[in-house]
Amino acid sequence: MLSLIRDLYNEYKVINERVRNLNRGGCGVFAEKLYRLLIDLRVDAKIFIMTENAEGMRKRLTENEPYAACIVHVLIMVEGKLIDSEGIWDNAKAVPLSDWGSELYETDLATLVSLNSDGKNTWNPCFDREQIPLVEQILKEAANKFAYIN
Repeated sequence: MLSLIRDLYNEYKVINERVRNLNRGGCGVFAEKLYRLLIDLRVDAKIFIMTENAEGMRKRLTENEPYAACIVHVLIMVEGKLIDSEGIWDNAKAVPLSDWGSELYETDLATLVSLNSDGKNTWNPCFDREQIPLVEQILKEAANKFAYIN
């Protein structure tokens, strides 16, 4: 399965050049779209939020304590590797944003979708949400190049 992930990454790695500020408020969108694509491809994938405080993140998401922890980054995990728009990482400390926090909190698609659609400025506003169709297009083109999906 990692060969599929590497093939996809080699195709979608241009995404950071084409989508402005993707990792400045768009990482959750990217993770959601990549996760959906991987599930369609029958890849066993998991969603992780990188934070400075995993217990605080649990409280933020399950006990409605919005200031218990911050969302540093959102990643997908496949076969123990963390994946985002910039690469495939062996562990959270290898991810470029890990200086802000490298604890991982596993979440589900419904929670991520809720966070992505939250109107309370959950994400860094530098990411222009009108670019979401471009994110989807780039991922679909990457998958289609290898005929992984129709």
